[in-house]
Amino acid sequence: SVTVNNQGSYMALVPEGANFKATSYNPDGTVYARFDQSGNVEYYTYDAAGRVVRVEDQYGNILKTYEYNKLNN
Repeated sequence: SVTVNNQGSYMALVPEGANFKATSYNPDGTVYARFDQSGNVEYYTYDAAGRVVRVEDQYGNILKTYEYNKLNN
């Protein structure tokens, strides 16, 4: 089950050994963060064009970076 508190935070009770992933979204619909059953969190940062440029873990470690050319590649 998933419960939302009055600050919009989520709490979930997940059976041991179950796979669980959750996604939190920004108001513009882009992904803010992804969470898994092990407590891992990935936070997403975007450029002015709305493209992902960096993914960090819950400790601020950079997991991935992306660069784009004029063709969005």
